[in-house]
Formats: sequence, structure tokens, C-alpha cells
Amino acid sequence: MTADVTSAAPAGLDVRGRARAFGLTAARQRLALLYLLAAGPLLMLLALGAWVDRSGALRTARHQAESIARTGAQQLDDMTQEARNLLTVLALVPEIRDLGQGCHATLRAIAEQHPRILNVSVSRPTGEIACNIRQAHPTATLWDRAYFQRALTALPGTVVLSDILISRVTARPSMVVALPVRDPRSGETIAVLAAGLDLDRLSWLAEREAGPNRMSLQAIDMTRGVVVLQSAGGGVRAMSDQADPAVLDAIRAAPRGGSVAAMLGGEPFTVGFAPVPGTGLRMVLATGLPRIDTLAASNYHLTLNALGFLAAAIAAVLLAWLAADHSLLRPIRQLSAAAASLGAGDLAARIGPLPGAVEELKSLGASFDVMAASLRARDDRIAAMGDSIAQSEEHHRLLANNAGDMIARFDRDFIRTYISPACREVLGYECEQFVGRTLKCVIVEEDRARVHAELMRPLLLGADTARATYRVTRHDGRVVWIETFARRLLDGSGFVTVARDVSLQKELEAQLEAANQQLRVQVMQDPLTGIANRRRFDEMLGFEYQRAQRLHEPLSLLMVDIDHFKLFNDTFGHPVGDYCLRAVATGLDQTLRRPGDLVGRYGGEEFAVLLPGTPLAGAIIVSERIRASVSRIPRPAAAAGACPLTVSIGGATVMPPSGADGPSALIQHADVALYQAKRDGRDCVKVVTVAQDAVEPVHAS
Repeated sequence: MTADVTSAAPAGLDVRGRARAFGLTAARQRLALLYLLAAGPLLMLLALGAWVDRSGALRTARHQAESIARTGAQQLDDMTQEARNLLTVLALVPEIRDLGQGCHATLRAIAEQHPRILNVSVSRPTGEIACNIRQAHPTATLWDRAYFQRALTALPGTVVLSDILISRVTARPSMVVALPVRDPRSGETIAVLAAGLDLDRLSWLAEREAGPNRMSLQAIDMTRGVVVLQSAGGGVRAMSDQADPAVLDAIRAAPRGGSVAAMLGGEPFTVGFAPVPGTGLRMVLATGLPRIDTLAASNYHLTLNALGFLAAAIAAVLLAWLAADHSLLRPIRQLSAAAASLGAGDLAARIGPLPGAVEELKSLGASFDVMAASLRARDDRIAAMGDSIAQSEEHHRLLANNAGDMIARFDRDFIRTYISPACREVLGYECEQFVGRTLKCVIVEEDRARVHAELMRPLLLGADTARATYRVTRHDGRVVWIETFARRLLDGSGFVTVARDVSLQKELEAQLEAANQQLRVQVMQDPLTGIANRRRFDEMLGFEYQRAQRLHEPLSLLMVDIDHFKLFNDTFGHPVGDYCLRAVATGLDQTLRRPGDLVGRYGGEEFAVLLPGTPLAGAIIVSERIRASVSRIPRPAAAAGACPLTVSIGGATVMPPSGADGPSALIQHADVALYQAKRDGRDCVKVVTVAQDAVEPVHAS
């Protein structure tokens, strides 16, 4: 049997084995691509180095900006301390205190030794400036200055620090330190000394620390959230602009200093900030370095490295391009031409010698002749395999048509493309009615979400198998339970499901669950009275005791015993006794009014009542209500001459962890109280409270 000849040819050649116009170029491109993939780690290393370099530059900028801010804040504090010390000394100089003729000369002589202080002035209590460094007879007044008003009323020796303002003497931004001078005899303010700080030195300090880089310096008043001072043209200028919200948030988050990335004037900056000491964290100094300057060196290095890498990559690709043509592409063209001839049916095609080819291609050419000789045998085997496949398909079709389980195939969108004839028995539909429909077409509405979550979604997300049990509506309207097992096809073209009717199994499971539920009720219920039995009561006592310990709530327990029940039972018989037991149990259960309260048969004619969250007073009220309720129970006709039914009640109340000896101790205390009630004549209540080290009787009735 000969192979069918098609018009397809190897990549890069036509059907006659001739090279196409772009075949060789495509091969070289693939080789170059392989080289670029091999050079990928180097490119990643280059990118990683650039990222590390930029991160280091930004980290250094943050440290530098924060350091400059701290240095500037400390410099401003140093100037404030210097002004404070200077004013303290001037306050002791007679010429200054007396506002004499030598005031101006004295100020000039002393202030020359303090270049960081722009101006020193002495003012009268009326605000008129008596003298200052620059003017012997000034005419200005400080009465309208807020710091002057605070200085007039400040305590002796207290220094007042002003906000940033424009000096009326120097017309430059300044911060003023003021000190009141008191008359030692009368204690009245006779003068106010004021020293204005040279804030231009902050800008000079920032420029010195920043070096060749640009820098923005701001002083921020945190009480108003505004910038009150900003560097400008080698100096500073006062202003009142709203500060950047990101900077304000960072300062509030780190009031002791730090750094943040922010936009200043529409340009990204790395901003460092530090509080000015002595201002109570009210004034903060912020310095910003432009990010473009910070990353300039990193960007330059990245550009050089990228250009070098690109040049090396281009050179390597060109070399690979030329070398591949001699050792790979030319032999590949010869192999492709021979393969094209063989594909056209020429089994006599040969490769011939491959000079200059790599050893792998030479070995491939030597194997080509052997392959050509074996093609005819392969055709015979393919024909035999075709017959075998046809028989196998017939067998599979026979199994699918006669299997009791419903077999179906779905495409990748869960559209049914095949279903076995078993769907007639399972669902009552013909096969043709389901082909082309989705899996959910007959599923009960309430179960569709579960089927999607348990069966369809896992398979669509890549799971190999999935299983789900759900309800479907048959053609005749009956609802049946279906269990479906699904598997993903190996070729990824869809899914195969096997479904069966499990309605009988589900019915048996429901019957078993109902029986188990009934058994659980019987295990926890007293068969005679219908209330909780001893086992149930002990479980709830332990649970409520632990809950009382955890919540520190009181817990009360009542032990109720029918008086003279043995004599009553022996006199009128067990049926009458059983009637009384049931009547008392019903009366106890109806007396309790809260869902958490529990009554149980403790043994014989003895009952126990559990009252969670009930203090001693509540236990007494419930006990009296129980005793009155039992006394009203009507006697049966067979015991018409008997005395009325009465009960003796013993109770105990505990407040964990006080006296937390466990549930058994609580039962013991209630039992002791019960016996005390019986000794005192029955038909009464005895209640005790369990203290930490003793049992205290509290109530008896």
C-alpha cells in the first residue's frame, strides 16, 4: 500500500525542494532568537543591577534629605538658644535696663559677636522701640506683634518664640526670640528684649549639604498645615501656602522625623523632615531633593550598560547568522529537498554527502536511506492497524449501546456531542433530544449551582476528574437522583461523563439518617416521663458549668424529690405511681420559662432542674413556683383518698470561679440541701450558696 501524496512541503521549501524566498531568513531568525533567549539572564542581571542602583540612589537621597532637615532644625534651635542666652545677658546690662543713651552702642558692640542674629531691639511696655542694633532712635512700634503681647504677660525669665514673620527693620523673614525685663522691686515689666534670627542661614546650610544638587527647603507650621518659609534664590521668603498633603500625613505618622516621596510644584521630590526643637513639634523643617537629580547618575549608567549590551547582542546575532548557514542551514536545505521528494512518493531519494555539516546532521542523512526502505512496511502496518481500529470502535459502540450507565461526551464548553442509549432508561428521553444541549438542561434549579461548583468548574480549571450527585427531572416529571463521574479527555477536546440513577441509594440514606436521629433522641430522653434522662442532664450540667466559669455568671441547681413516693407507689400500684411521675415531670417542665433551663429525671422519684445564669434569688423564686405547681396536680381516680402530692426541693447556687470545685460539688451541695428539706418536714425549699471555702445556708421555706 503506497502513501497518499499531499501538496505540503517542508518548511522553507516548495514541493520540488527549492528554497522559498523567506525560508532561510526564518531559520536564521530562529537561531538568533535562541541566542537572545540564552542572553536573557544577562539582560535580567542588567535590569536587576539598574533596579539596585536606582533603589540605592533613592535610599541615599532619603537619608540625605532627612539628615539635612535634622541639621537645619538643630541649626535653628542653636540660633534660638544663642538668642536666648544673649537676651539673658543683655537683661543684666544697666544701659539696657535703663534704656539710656548708651543702649544703641551697647547693642551694636555685643551683637557684632553674634552674626546669626539679624537684629536686637529693646522696647518699652508701650511697644515703642527704644533702641536696636541698626538705629539709635527708631520710630517703629511692636505693640501689634503677637509675640510682644505674650512677652508682656510672660513669667519672669520666660522666653517667647514668635512665628515666622517679616522684620520691620530688615524687611527679611525672621523668627523673633523675646524676653521681658522686670523691675526687681515692683515686679512690673520695664522693657522687652527681642532678637531676630537670620533664617537665610538655613538656605545656605541646605545648599552646602546638598552640594551641586537642587534642594527645596520649607518650614511647615503643623498647627495650620501651611508652609510659612521656603528657600528662594539663595535665601528664604515667608509665605502662607498649604503644605503638600502627603508630607503632612508623613509628618503626623512620624512626628520625630523621617522621609517621604511627594510632589512639590508638580515635580517628584524626596522629602526629609525633622521637628524644630523647642517648638513643641509645632514647627517642622522639610528639605526636598528632586528625584530627577537623584536618579541622574543611575539613568546615565543604565543607558551606557543598555547600549553596550545591545551592541554585543547584535554582533553575536550576526556571527551566529553567518556560522549557521555553513554548518546548519545548507545541510538542512539538502535534507529538506530529499524529504520533499520522499513525500512526493519517490522512495529512491537519497541525501548524499553533507560536507561541513555537524555530526548530528550527518547521522540524520545516513539514517534517511534506512527510513525510505522501511516506509512500505510501515504502510502495510498502517492498513492492518486501520482494520484493528475499526473493530475496536465497533466493540466500544456495542458496550456504550448496552451499558446500564449513561455515557456522554461534551466539548470544551460543556455542550453535549454524544449520549448513550441508556438515557432512555435513566431520563426517559431519546438520544437526539440531548445532543447539542448543555449539562444543566434537566437539572433541578436548586442543584445547578452545586453541579457547576463540584463538577464543571474543577474540570474547566484543569482538574482531571470530578464527581457530583444531584437531582434531575425525568421526561415523565419524576425527580430522580443522579451520580455523575466526569473525566477530562487527554487531548483537551472535551470531557466524558458516566452517570447512573442512585435514587434508591439516596432513599436508603435518608431512612438511615431518620433512624439515627430517632436513636439520638431516645438515648437522651427518659422513656417514662419524656424529659431529659440522667445522661443528657449530666452533659448539660458540665457544659453550663464551663460556660458559667467562662462568662462569670451564676449557676443554680435544684434537686426535687416527691414526698412519700415509695409509700404512695406501694399503696396504689405502679401504674398510678408512673402517672404521678409523668404528671410531676410535665409540671416541672411547664414551670420553667426560659429556653436555656433544663429539667431531667435524676433517678427514681428524684428530678433535677438546671438554671443557667440564675442567681440565688431567682433559684428561690423558681423553687417556690415548682412546689406550688406540684401541689395543684390532680390525683388519679385510683388514689382519690391519698394526700395531695408535695415535693421537697434542695438547691445550690455557685458563682464561678468562686467555689469552682466542679459540677459534682454543686450536685453534692444541692443534695445536702434536699435532705435538709426532708428532715425539716418535707414540702419545703432549702437553698444554699456555695462560697469559696464553705457552704452558707441562705434560704429555707
